[in-house]
Amino acid sequence: FYAKADDDSLVDVPRLASFLRPAARLPNVYAGYVQYDSLILPQWKHCGWSAGPIGAAHARAHGCPHGDGAPPVYGPFPFVVGALTIMGADLASWFAASAHIEDIVSSGRATHGKKVHWDCGYSDVTLGYALGSANRSITLVSVARAMRDATYLAMDATRFVVSHHLRSNKMFKAEAARAAAQGAWAARLGDWLHG
Repeated sequence: FYAKADDDSLVDVPRLASFLRPAARLPNVYAGYVQYDSLILPQWKHCGWSAGPIGAAHARAHGCPHGDGAPPVYGPFPFVVGALTIMGADLASWFAASAHIEDIVSSGRATHGKKVHWDCGYSDVTLGYALGSANRSITLVSVARAMRDATYLAMDATRFVVSHHLRSNKMFKAEAARAAAQGAWAARLGDWLHG
């Protein structure tokens, strides 16, 4: 597996590794806190976000440009938020060699310095778009039930593998102590397969 976390996340790596062990046999794992969005293609701008696919379809219909002369919109598609993004090694190998992904990155880089440009601040949404538009079969695994959001409380797991939006050293220390005090528990992969 390959994983990345935002710089304001605390990850319990040993517990995450034990959780991922059963997922190693699954093909093309894409895991994290799953949400949904759409992308206005020529503007590299996201629209139509929702926590679920039905809400995202409604949000696209009512929050994205449509009708004659509207720019093309792709979505909704799943993506995982930047708090913790996990990709299976097989998916990562495909990703690194994919002409489709190379084309998306080249197109995005070509917009630098222009008024409308690729915004890497939405790298999590862009990754979801890249995977969805590649029409690549993935195993989507949601770990939202094992995530905490220390500032906004959007994720409130009592037992967690990652805590996000830690705004100070004091918050990091408090969440590290909370992680250490969790005691023994094992995440069950079957609880988190996204269907």
